[in-house]
This record gives sequence, structure tokens and C-alpha cells, in this order.
Amino acid sequence: MNLKFYHQINNNMEHQQWDDVVLRKTTITAPVSRPAAKKQDADNGDIVVVKKVIQQESIQELVAKRAERKLSQKQADAACAFPANTFRDIEAKQHIPTEKQQNVIQRVLGVQLKIVRM
Repeated sequence: MNLKFYHQINNNMEHQQWDDVVLRKTTITAPVSRPAAKKQDADNGDIVVVKKVIQQESIQELVAKRAERKLSQKQADAACAFPANTFRDIEAKQHIPTEKQQNVIQRVLGVQLKIVRM
């Protein structure tokens, strides 16, 4: 590249404004986890964590019904059209099923899960 031409290009660009322009500003919201929803206490502004737990009797009933129908956890996931390892996580108290999942479990296995807030 010719040195004279290079200087002409650089000198011609000095009048241009090169500041950043924001066309659309997006806000990112933090997702709220289902097992532990957070609520703010009105009195002093503290955050109170509400934890949901499946009662042990419901889990035992779920395992008994699944065993009665001779279904493994993977087969029960497939029968209910759940993602893999959902029954494993429910029985290990690592996953709280949604209302839709509870309705499917009720329809397929005949077990109503009792979920309590702690």
C-alpha cells in the first residue's frame, strides 16, 4: 500500500464519530427456581425462602404403584412422556413435579402426590 494513500485514508476518517450506539437495551431477569421460590417479607424487607417438599408417604405410594405395575424408573418416564431420570429425581426428593406432571402421574399410575411447603 502506498504510504501517501494510507495517510489520506486515516486523515479522511478523523471527522467521523466512532462512539457506540445502543439500538435496543435488553433487561435480563433472573429465573426463579421451582423448588425454592423467594418471597420478600413486607415488614423488614428480608427475603424468605419457601421450600416445597413431597411427603414421604406419597413417594412410598408412588414407588409401590410403579413396582406393582412392574415398571422401572425409565419405563415410567417413557409411560408418562417425561424427560429421562424424572422419576429418579422425584423419588430422591431432588425434583418437585409441576402441576402438569402431577396430573400425568395421577392419570397413569393413580397416585396423587402431596406437596407441602416448609
